[in-house]
Amino acid sequence: MYRRALLLLTAVSFGCNLFAGTITYTRTIGLQPTNWDEQIVIPKYDGALPLLSVYFALGGDVQADITITNGTEIPNDVTAFASGSLQLTRPDATSILAIFPYSSSMWSLGPAPDFHIFPTITASDSTNLTSTSAGDLALFSGSGDISLPIHGIGTSGGSGSGTVNVLASTAARADVTIRYEFDETPEPAASLLFGSGLVGLALLLKKRG
Repeated sequence: MYRRALLLLTAVSFGCNLFAGTITYTRTIGLQPTNWDEQIVIPKYDGALPLLSVYFALGGDVQADITITNGTEIPNDVTAFASGSLQLTRPDATSILAIFPYSSSMWSLGPAPDFHIFPTITASDSTNLTSTSAGDLALFSGSGDISLPIHGIGTSGGSGSGTVNVLASTAARADVTIRYEFDETPEPAASLLFGSGLVGLALLLKKRG
């Protein structure tokens, strides 16, 4: 009985090694015509334990509906492309993350006035960053919420081997993840008190056994 209890207590004791906790928030800006300016709002880190880092992830899509008309009297090879940028910034407008989705599609047009309506073209991109800078740790700590601007810009269009007329509309969406990582290392005094309690419990079990 005592031996089993001692093994259990040893396992629990070693379970108190250094580790970190996390709090994660996700926000989405739905698909809407570009260009747009939005904001995401998340709670600041308001824990008693030290904040170690802030993780940022930005992903998104750009969608384009494009029609290209040949402007020449000869066949024309044309390219339609969905492109744009999505940028997440701090409240002071300094950049945190930016992505630049791009995708293209080609078509061969006959002489003018031949045209082609391209199926919706979708481009995707993503990136992430872990910040341990003192400025970001201070910015994201405290009570209340923090608002982060996010900007969606569309630059979709088309081109050809000759003159073309391009009609393009662009929409964009974005997904943002922010994760706080904080220190969960037991305080020395708490660790000592916990260890003393384990020893006392082991001795008590030994007497009873």
